[in-house]
Amino acid sequence: MEKNEIFEILLDWNYWGNYKDNSKERPEYLRKIRELVKTKEIVVVKGVRRSGKSTIIAQFIRKLIEEKKVRAEDTLIVNFEDPRFYELNLSVFNQIYDTYLEKMQANPAYVVLDEVQEVDGWEKFARFLHEAKKVNVIVTGSSSKLLSEEYSTLLSGRHVDSEVLPLSFREYLSFKGLSVESEVEKIKERYRIKGILREYMEYGGFPKVCLVDQREKRTILQSYFNDIVIKDVQRRFNVKEVDKLEQLAKYYLANTSTLRSFNKIKNILNISLDSVERFSKYLSIA
Repeated sequence: MEKNEIFEILLDWNYWGNYKDNSKERPEYLRKIRELVKTKEIVVVKGVRRSGKSTIIAQFIRKLIEEKKVRAEDTLIVNFEDPRFYELNLSVFNQIYDTYLEKMQANPAYVVLDEVQEVDGWEKFARFLHEAKKVNVIVTGSSSKLLSEEYSTLLSGRHVDSEVLPLSFREYLSFKGLSVESEVEKIKERYRIKGILREYMEYGGFPKVCLVDQREKRTILQSYFNDIVIKDVQRRFNVKEVDKLEQLAKYYLANTSTLRSFNKIKNILNISLDSVERFSKYLSIA
């Protein structure tokens, strides 16, 4: 890729460029990231797709800039899910880093490698920045790719990690503009809370889903389902029988409160016992 092409992409994801953030904060995660960074190890933030990892890390960088603990130009955020990064291999890291140094004439204090699991060999570059350049490195990725036993080996133990989950119900209420810190508030808003609880139980706690109207919720959730089952599980485990994987995933979603043995599920879905066991393990990882 050409340097000007790379720089155009970086401009869209960095505070020294065009990036603007007006999303709601999740204070507990921001506090946790701040504590992990203090360890001076590589910080690995994992979690299911669309749980809010990238937003939380971007907010963390923004707060550092606002608090004047770092200059905007001394931070670098690279989003590897940007489709314009069409050449995702180890050499692209050096191209991005060299482009940043040349264009910004700065020395990065914080580098964020966002959704880095898309690039083979990312751990070598993360270790290079951390050990040779003494940079604070934050890595984010989906749970199915950044499994503890995998990245512990890749990073040789030089990391601390945190998992980002979809919104808790308390967070969901906050995103809806409702504070229930006191018993008086809970009683006063009890009917509204019950209504929001029904919505939360039906649609779950993905941040974007929380903030859109009813018509959009199912559409977004279907796209998330496709991303997680097809992009994460199928590609990572090289599943050939995608239709059966999808069938099993939909069965689990429709029967969350029902206890079933693998053998029983095999008979219900007409899928081999081996496939039920393997696919169930894959889905639990995702």
